[in-house]
Amino acid sequence: MEVRSKFDLSKFWGVYYEIAYHDSTQPRRWPIKASCQRSVKSPHPGDEKNYKDLFSLNVGLGGGVNAVCDLEFNITNQPGVFLGHWSGHSFFNPNLTDIANTVVDVGVAVNGTYNWTLEFQCKNDDNPERGIRFAAVNFYHRNPLIDEKDLGGP
Repeated sequence: MEVRSKFDLSKFWGVYYEIAYHDSTQPRRWPIKASCQRSVKSPHPGDEKNYKDLFSLNVGLGGGVNAVCDLEFNITNQPGVFLGHWSGHSFFNPNLTDIANTVVDVGVAVNGTYNWTLEFQCKNDDNPERGIRFAAVNFYHRNPLIDEKDLGGP
């Protein structure tokens, strides 16, 4: 409810680290071994209807290399609801280029910006009988290392 009624896009901009996730485009197993995910969200220069997300991660092939995804999101009329686009191709999810992205919840920092965000991504299969083709949950935080309490722990 907080996001639907009070989401402020200007508080969303900045660098986040992906602390926890369930996302088949970022497998933790060999050969990818995804790690060190980072998301830099910023207004799209000269285009107020879109925003940029420069997403990077380390992939474990050959000792680890940084991979960068230049993501673009359409801003919709619904607060915290976006349509994402990327030009990369995942071996684990081929032809996955347009993804619905919804901010489910945010943590508001003392200065009023968001210090964390919980996002849900989804894409329906082209064949409606198959239902959902892709779903992911991503927890981003401003800090790369956080306390257990920031994950809802004691």
